[in-house]
Amino acid sequence: MELVLLGAILILLIIIGIVIFRQPRHKTAIVSLVKDPHAFETWVTYHKEKMKIDKFYVFLDDESEALNFDDPALEIHRDWKGRLGFQFDDKIDEPANVRVKQQLISEEGARLAQKDGIKYLVHIDSDELLYGPKPAAQVFSSYPVDAFHMKNSELAPDRKDYKNCFMEGTWFHGDPQKFIAYGNGKGAGVVGQSMPHGPHNFMGSRVKDIPEDELKVLHYPSCNIDETLKRAKNYGKFQDDSAGWSDHHKETRDVLTACGADCKEKAEAQFEKRMAGPDSYQVDLGL
Repeated sequence: MELVLLGAILILLIIIGIVIFRQPRHKTAIVSLVKDPHAFETWVTYHKEKMKIDKFYVFLDDESEALNFDDPALEIHRDWKGRLGFQFDDKIDEPANVRVKQQLISEEGARLAQKDGIKYLVHIDSDELLYGPKPAAQVFSSYPVDAFHMKNSELAPDRKDYKNCFMEGTWFHGDPQKFIAYGNGKGAGVVGQSMPHGPHNFMGSRVKDIPEDELKVLHYPSCNIDETLKRAKNYGKFQDDSAGWSDHHKETRDVLTACGADCKEKAEAQFEKRMAGPDSYQVDLGL
């Protein structure tokens, strides 16, 4: 009798294992607007290996840019602005125009993802990483909802000379009051059941705020002196209410848009004000 019972249990376990094994793994994609990205190969490789991202819909802001990195998971879009109906609006500043582009490419990413059989779509920038102990799809699939929202933390540099900010920058601010950029998180959605709503959200009938210990976004804005100067050049004299920037970011804008031969020195002085302090916390990406 005991042998029969053990045999039945073994058969049941085998059946359960076969069912689990045969269940398709939900695919996840990232859609991103990219311009001269920092450590792009690290960004792609990290997301593929750690977060199990299957596809990257990358839209080049500078359509003539060469990324100098190729991967089968990358789908690069160059001549998209006219096709998607983007026209630069000189009545608004550069960050506001960027938000318009982000909305367009996220909507196109949702269409592409549906065609490709992708289950989950995430919109993040090339200076951001998804971070958590489990792959993104595993987290999303545990909630029966249509869209997700994740909190973000921001790099708290402990040096000014990172070469690869993703690999070297391990300290972060968790309090949005200390951020130089946004603090309202980023979104993701179930493809076909949600749609992007601006750079930070997806709309759906049911939206889940993902617990921070399960999945969040690590933001690496202006992560070294070169990136600080590049961002100041790209965004120029943006308006105070353009993107919810912090007072520090506005101050940096004013300092660096008026600098000359002393630009690097002034950038370093501004950079030192946002470096890691006693309330920063450390993250291990496993890179």
